[in-house]
Amino acid sequence: MSGTLLEAPSSSAPPSTLALPSPKLFDILVRLNELLHRVLADVPTADGPPQNTQVNPMAIKDFATEVLRVKNGINDAKRELRGLPDAERTLAQQQAEIRKLESLIEKRREMLRKVAEMAGRRTERNGEETVKDEEMTG
Repeated sequence: MSGTLLEAPSSSAPPSTLALPSPKLFDILVRLNELLHRVLADVPTADGPPQNTQVNPMAIKDFATEVLRVKNGINDAKRELRGLPDAERTLAQQQAEIRKLESLIEKRREMLRKVAEMAGRRTERNGEETVKDEEMTG
């Protein structure tokens, strides 16, 4: 991406919200665990017959189809991750941007404190109640 998050949005376009993929898309381990339980449901243990009677066993002929479903789920999750904005940025780049944004926030807070202070002095001169700094920030 060529732009950064620090660029000011255009005044004509409203800020957009990011549509995130469903968390269920990333439940790959759950699907893999279910698949393994179904595969191992018919496997006898050293002590005798299979112990897992709560799981519907899988026929060996269905194994390839089920594995393909898990693989497709993994590929879908990868595709969604690649589609997220700034996914190609490194951790160091993201941390640098966070530091810049935190600095910008602090500068704006300081500017608001100064504006509130100037407004307080102005109202004192006019003989009105002073607006306290706490009321402006809190």
